[in-house]
Amino acid sequence: MDKRHITILGMGPTSPQFTPDGGEVWTLNNAYGHNAAFVPHVTRWFETHSWPALRAEYYGLWFERLRNLVGAFRVGWHEKDGMSAVWQSAMPRDHFEMLAALDIPVYTSEPLPCIRKQVQVDWVKVFSDLNGKAAAYFLGSPSLMLALAIWEHDQGETIESIRSFGIDTSDPRHKQQRQSWAYWCSQAHARGITLNGTMIDFIAEPDTDVGISGLREMIGDAILSKNPPGVASHLGGHMGVTHIDEGALRYMNRVVRVQSMIDIGCGPGGQVEVAKSLGIDAKGIDGDPTVNADILHDFTTGPLADLAPVDLAWSVEFLEHIAPEYIPNIMAAFKCARYVVATANDKPGPWHQNPQPQQYWIDLFADNGFKFLSIRTLEMQRASTMEREFIQQTGMVFKNTNTKTGE
Repeated sequence: MDKRHITILGMGPTSPQFTPDGGEVWTLNNAYGHNAAFVPHVTRWFETHSWPALRAEYYGLWFERLRNLVGAFRVGWHEKDGMSAVWQSAMPRDHFEMLAALDIPVYTSEPLPCIRKQVQVDWVKVFSDLNGKAAAYFLGSPSLMLALAIWEHDQGETIESIRSFGIDTSDPRHKQQRQSWAYWCSQAHARGITLNGTMIDFIAEPDTDVGISGLREMIGDAILSKNPPGVASHLGGHMGVTHIDEGALRYMNRVVRVQSMIDIGCGPGGQVEVAKSLGIDAKGIDGDPTVNADILHDFTTGPLADLAPVDLAWSVEFLEHIAPEYIPNIMAAFKCARYVVATANDKPGPWHQNPQPQQYWIDLFADNGFKFLSIRTLEMQRASTMEREFIQQTGMVFKNTNTKTGE
């Protein structure tokens, strides 16, 4: 059986960051009303609320909107067209009719009316198999969904990665679910499942207890900086992952005719392989000897000599790893390219020697003879297919004005 890739899609502020990746998509409740464009990509729906709770909410909505309708009559809005609009806005969408119309399984906690493709989950068995005491850590539908995914993984339906968007647990109604979500994220991580998307953004939140502020980062940095023998402590920040982006690279290939490329800070080399699959002569550069880069070079030791001219220099989630005193060495490498694609990560973290906002890098590239292309940048961000948000949020396109080659 192929390893599974699952997206858990909620309705929080980060849900628009979702882009289909060909894997499974699980969503919940009345998400059809949040963004209808997502619905065709959903493979599994969840409605875990009880029938009494749904019935109370459903009829409560009817009565509330009926009062609004009566109010409209009282103010004298009797025009036929206007009244039709009021009537349409007053009537709630039939939740069960919407779920019944879905041509995918709807996972429930108890039998619910109307839904045709209904799968009732035996949560007692799920949590008993996971850990008889684990139910104490369950709060909210997203945790149920994540726990079920982990249970299926344990049953042999191997999951390689889980990502989420829109499970933000940031509003007052859902904030109490955060500790439960964090627990099940850690359970997935402990099983070797790769976590992506926004599901672990809470890890980067600052500690509000000033007495231990910075302790978490210090411990994490000390642990993560223990690289394998032969790998310097400032290297290895890729953690064995390449954040690939075929969509953004296809866009650059279309608009500036990319025939050759270097990936500066290539890590395991996933983006180099993507470039080669598009017919681009691509080479990766990295200082970590364990990733077998085409060109092994640590920029803290000096600039890289004798780089051949290329059409594009790609550098994603790398610049923040370079301390300011070594930036001239990086810029010397960028100058071999007609165009540069880079990202800016301003979040502190292990290996981040110089986290800076986008404008910092725009100014720095300008000082080194690179022109920031704002329109190209926006178009590339929209073309991005990366699972993470790096290109979409802080991707930048630069043109090298040190060369005379045009587009």
